[in-house]
Amino acid sequence: MFSGEYDKEESKMIIRYTNHPYATFINRVISDIIMQLVKIGGSDNVAAAKIAEGVWPYISWYGPGRCADAAIRHDSERFPRVVIEVLFPSKRNYLPYLIHDHIVGSQGRTRSVIGLDIVHRGSKKATVSVWQSGSTRSDDGEEVLISEQTLKDHCFRSEDGSAVKEGSLILFRLGDFLNPDDADGIAGSDNIPISIPYSKLARYLDCTERESARAEEESGKSEGGERSGRVAISGCRKTEREVDYGRGLGR
Repeated sequence: MFSGEYDKEESKMIIRYTNHPYATFINRVISDIIMQLVKIGGSDNVAAAKIAEGVWPYISWYGPGRCADAAIRHDSERFPRVVIEVLFPSKRNYLPYLIHDHIVGSQGRTRSVIGLDIVHRGSKKATVSVWQSGSTRSDDGEEVLISEQTLKDHCFRSEDGSAVKEGSLILFRLGDFLNPDDADGIAGSDNIPISIPYSKLARYLDCTERESARAEEESGKSEGGERSGRVAISGCRKTEREVDYGRGLGR
């Protein structure tokens, strides 16, 4: 079932599902990130722990004129350094605009966009792509901020549904959240990656799909049943409540 809400500030209609299975998949990814940050925050590496304590993953992050399925932001900053998007077929139609808006629209404050492509008709294939901030020279010789794809369609689940056993998705490194003024004495912290093995991403997706199938079966697959999640519309501004999972753990 769709629901709609008109945003007077942006003069846009926001359309979303009321319940879509992909939200459960994103929850699992975010929970994995939180557990890694909690572990680092409690480690003997004081410098790394200091950074980790300020980094928070958010579900349904939104900012002025922006949507994101999830984002990872430092408490001291307005924009997230990392954005996560689930690439549904409808979203692929305006993907270049979406990536540009996240990275260039934030003036490079958002450094990385991770796209999880988990919906392929007639196939269980699932892939991940990454875009990062970069620069180029204009015809006038001026440096121009751009978004560039650094990882393209890396498969973490094959067409038959089997998990890809080798490889990991590096979501970010702690150093990505370093303030240059605080860099002294924190050498090496930027080498600590927050990553999820491809095999684990595939397992999270498998669990999500099984739960979705079970829920549909229990509801009798009625057409009137609510579906879950959200449809991201180009240029929209989310109205869902921002949920801070990190603080939900009592950190």
